[in-house]
Amino acid sequence: MLVNAADENLDVPRVSVDDAGAARQAFEHLAGLGHRNIGLILGPTGHLPSVRKLAGFVEFCQASGVPADNGLVDHTAFTVEGGRGAANRLIAAGATALVCASDALALGAIRAARRRGHDVPRDISVIGFDDSMFMAVTDPPLTTLRQPVRAIAAAAVTSLMSQLNGDVVNRNEVLFEAELVVRGTIGPCRLRPEVA
Repeated sequence: MLVNAADENLDVPRVSVDDAGAARQAFEHLAGLGHRNIGLILGPTGHLPSVRKLAGFVEFCQASGVPADNGLVDHTAFTVEGGRGAANRLIAAGATALVCASDALALGAIRAARRRGHDVPRDISVIGFDDSMFMAVTDPPLTTLRQPVRAIAAAAVTSLMSQLNGDVVNRNEVLFEAELVVRGTIGPCRLRPEVA
């Protein structure tokens, strides 16, 4: 039984958050606030949840008529410093909003924006992923995509118990929808001069 597996394991029961759907949800929300240059900060290349978030980005771009090869996607380590470095590159490339594949990456993105002289959310909007502990009390409180941890855990335990009882279990992956938790790190797009 795998939960949010980092790679494909097709013959194993799996439960995961719908990463592609979560990414689309974040991009659609930011687009609704007027953002057109939305960057995406992902984990390492080949990391399955990041691959799926990238697929959600591509789907959003296709539906919106925005080029998916706009140079606003970066892969990095899942650390605050990784997020800071990637955000620096994407902000310099013209991003007004950043969708990050983890809350740690988002905290690094906020740090990068501030060091460049930008205000979050007035100048740069940032969305994280996971709704980790304490994200509601950061400054400003982090807008993030919350995984339905209890529902995912319950599905995993149910599948495990079925396997232990010798029952045949579903080998298809079961996906759960993330919830966008809007807090203080996103706002309407404003045209702004780049601060070096």
